[in-house]
Amino acid sequence: MVPPAFLPFFAASMGAAATLLGLLFVAVSIAPEATVRSGAPVERRMVADSIFTAMINAFFASMVGATPDLNLGHGALLLSSLSLGHTLYVGWRLWPRPFTVAALARRLGLALVGLAIYGLQFANAIELVRAPTQSSVTVGQIYVLFAIYGFAIARSWELLGARHGLLTSRLSPLFELDGHEGEAAPGRTPPSGAAAEADAADTESTQNP
Repeated sequence: MVPPAFLPFFAASMGAAATLLGLLFVAVSIAPEATVRSGAPVERRMVADSIFTAMINAFFASMVGATPDLNLGHGALLLSSLSLGHTLYVGWRLWPRPFTVAALARRLGLALVGLAIYGLQFANAIELVRAPTQSSVTVGQIYVLFAIYGFAIARSWELLGARHGLLTSRLSPLFELDGHEGEAAPGRTPPSGAAAEADAADTESTQNP
């Protein structure tokens, strides 16, 4: 029920969301034990869940928008409600223990950004229910989709290991986790005693056959 001029955009958006979902599945399948399985750190599981929620939201919102005679507002209202509920769950799972201001900002930044985006989508969906053919309201939903894509792509980059920049470092729930993993990684210690003598003998024999 969106204005006909916007149908190509929603069709293209649906294809883009489907492609990004497929890439997410491929990325997760490489090492599921580190991202989505029960043994994975809760920070990684919540980041992966938030990306999946964003992509599902964008895919189905675009599908409704690309289907004639369907009210985009009804679909966006349902999707934003489900996304808000899941984001609150993510915030609860990432609540810092023990509590510190730095840990709160780092862990709940993900949830706060999600709440802002899906809250805007919810408000716009209410307007779409009342005026489904109004172009300015439809444009508002398109802006929300842009924000959802940006959020999902940034978090996907973060999940793959990128830690450069403000949003993917200090404001990331994975920042502290990766720091601990780096500390826990065993370093190579120089050989000593008999091992050092054996290495020296091997080197000398190689240089002077």
